[in-house]
Amino acid sequence: MCNLFSELKSASRIVSRSPRFSFSVVLILALGIGANSLMLSVIFAVLFRPLPFRDQDRIVILWESQPTRGINRGIISPADYLEWTRRTRSFEHLAAWRTWFYTLRGNGGPEQVWGVHASAGFFKILGAQPQLGRTFLPGDDSPGRENVVVISHALWQRRYGSSPGVIGKAITVDDRVYTIVGVLRADFNLFGTTRSYDVWMPFVMMPGSSRMDHSILVFGKLKSVAAPASAETEMNAVMGDLERENPSGEQRRIRVVRLKDSQVERTRPTLLVLLAAVGILLTIGCANVANLMLARAALRRREVATRVALGASSSRLAIHFLAEGLVLASLGGALGLLLATAGLGRLRDTALRPGVAEVPRAQLIYMDVHVLVCTAGLVLLTAVLLSLAPLAHAVRSNAFASLRAVGVAVSSHRKLRSGLVVAEIGLSTALLFCAVLLGGSAAKLLATDPGLNTNNVLTFRLWLPQWRFSTPDDLLRFQRQAALALSVLPGVSSASVVNFPPLSGWGDATTVTIPGRDQSRSEQSRLVTQYRVVTPDYFATMQVPLRLGRHFTDADDQHGAPVAIINEEMARRYWPDTPVLGASVILRFPASGAPWKPAVNRERVTVVGVVADVKEFGVAEPDVPQIYLPYSQFPSRLLTFALRTTIAPQSLATPAVAAIHQVDAEQAVSEIKTMDQYRSDTTTLSRTSAMMVSLFAGFAFLLATTGLYASVTYSFAQRRLELAIRAALGATPAKLLTLIFIEASSLIVPGVVLGSTLGLVGSRALKTLLFGVRSDDLSALGIVAALMVTTSMLACWLPMRGALKLDPMQSLRHE
Repeated sequence: MCNLFSELKSASRIVSRSPRFSFSVVLILALGIGANSLMLSVIFAVLFRPLPFRDQDRIVILWESQPTRGINRGIISPADYLEWTRRTRSFEHLAAWRTWFYTLRGNGGPEQVWGVHASAGFFKILGAQPQLGRTFLPGDDSPGRENVVVISHALWQRRYGSSPGVIGKAITVDDRVYTIVGVLRADFNLFGTTRSYDVWMPFVMMPGSSRMDHSILVFGKLKSVAAPASAETEMNAVMGDLERENPSGEQRRIRVVRLKDSQVERTRPTLLVLLAAVGILLTIGCANVANLMLARAALRRREVATRVALGASSSRLAIHFLAEGLVLASLGGALGLLLATAGLGRLRDTALRPGVAEVPRAQLIYMDVHVLVCTAGLVLLTAVLLSLAPLAHAVRSNAFASLRAVGVAVSSHRKLRSGLVVAEIGLSTALLFCAVLLGGSAAKLLATDPGLNTNNVLTFRLWLPQWRFSTPDDLLRFQRQAALALSVLPGVSSASVVNFPPLSGWGDATTVTIPGRDQSRSEQSRLVTQYRVVTPDYFATMQVPLRLGRHFTDADDQHGAPVAIINEEMARRYWPDTPVLGASVILRFPASGAPWKPAVNRERVTVVGVVADVKEFGVAEPDVPQIYLPYSQFPSRLLTFALRTTIAPQSLATPAVAAIHQVDAEQAVSEIKTMDQYRSDTTTLSRTSAMMVSLFAGFAFLLATTGLYASVTYSFAQRRLELAIRAALGATPAKLLTLIFIEASSLIVPGVVLGSTLGLVGSRALKTLLFGVRSDDLSALGIVAALMVTTSMLACWLPMRGALKLDPMQSLRHE
């Protein structure tokens, strides 16, 4: 240990005597280690940081999948849930969970919040302890005992000023008065997103509902001897029994997924790709520095030979070179941590943007002891790798020959240095190819037509509760008054309504039947379409092109014949060879008590128009059948107002809310966003990952080309005497140039071929992340290969020019 400390002091002095060399090495290592520390912070927070719940590996969420409909994360019907509680044996507890909007009144103005109805055993499954008071007790979800509520930590701070006396106070939720019995902890976060569920109420579930009422999520806690796979097998056996007892014609299966895995299953592939990218960057950096260390070791051969002549053993040399590597790697690690810390806040803010592409658990991204320990491990590993090259050079060198040598030594470890350069070129080629694919995918996403014009459109959401708007006429009256008040605002050119805003990831589906068409029951269950309830001006506001027929008009009201407009995908899929205008469609909304259903259910509608496809669930999602229904005939309690403006949309937020309050002073308004924000949110993850991989690939490309430049420069320095002799014997500059190009090509071509192969193999992992781009795009690979060859040759040309200008006699006299 004393030897190590002594060598560390000596290494520090040696490093300080070569500031240019040391600065280059430290900067290269800082880029590699800093990028890895940054990604490790993200990976650990999102994938590995424990949930704030007890027995997290036993907490699962149950999703319904219907392969024929392309559904992988479907919600559950209460009827199935009640049967599960009686028939399953793999779970200690099961709990139902349903969320919707609620309006808080009293103790301040009306506020629309996300609320939850949950079974009494829900918090027991999570093992969640409250900040104040209690959670639900057994029996709280029984009729007559459900007038208690648990509130979120954010609501407690926002509405009650963090008062400890809130327990026992009354809170009015919609038209009912509840008693606050508990406050959740600040770290309670069910899905790891920025959405806050502010009020939690017991879920009183009555038997007798339809199996088609898909309206709840189901959480469970596995028994200690059960695993998700065995529980899934049991659940699918139960579903088979239920289907035989009460046939629905649907092929429904159940997925049992750990809650933590469910949170991150969509984000994990992107994060692993980014982790691989920074790993490649660090590998290239280490190869680059190892080449520099080899060149430096050759220049220090006499110093090392002197140490050996004075009795230094191989182990003492190993400690000496390890100390040098540790000093350089530590400096690089410290600078890398500073760079990572500087970029961490920006990355966290990007990941926390609410929307369909929000990164779960991103609020937990920070530098903690785990990241620091991993970074320290990277520093130590880098130090060991850096010490191997000069140690191998020293061990294989003849000490006495080195002491007798004069001038520049002949080339040593040439194969090793060449191999490192080839590896650098190959890895940077592969990484650059992946970056081009991801960049092309992001560009395709941004260029994809969403089917509407998102510019200058402001949206906001309203929920009209039944206790205040009890009849469809009440809903229509409010909608018309609000639309009129909004349409006369200065700067508003069009005002309309839709229930689920496009590009939001929100939606609901209905089964359709086409009269006169022979269909089996199983085939009928596959005729599913998304539905949107809109006012006549909606298509003009969003500038959705009309392809056939007509738009809705004011005549399509509650007294007129029920009509519908469909999108092109629905027309192609369900009427491929027959005229669609005038066709009848029978709608079968789920027999659900879900609050987002239209307040009026008219079964048969006539198609009067066809509009362009709109990317309702994000620009990367495929087109799905979509049917639009007039609000006057299918009034909804969920309204999203869309205002097309002639001025900056956000500047109308306050006037729009004031206009709503002029119509109804108690009506809460929420989710004020522009359509541009919705569109941007759907591509945030893709754009950010492409930008980061491109940044890492750029660094790798720079390191590889500078590494090649340094290697060729060093090679010329080693072969100065040889080139002088060739020139003195009559070799022309053209011949020397050919010789140099052949040598450079022996490094560049194998590197590019290796990188192309690695790129094609590695790009398969990107398939799920690419949009509109093939993972085996040979044209992109050709461009990358040409870029690498051209740039590498340019990197070689600079030292070539110097070599061609050598005076042979001067070089011979120097030697």
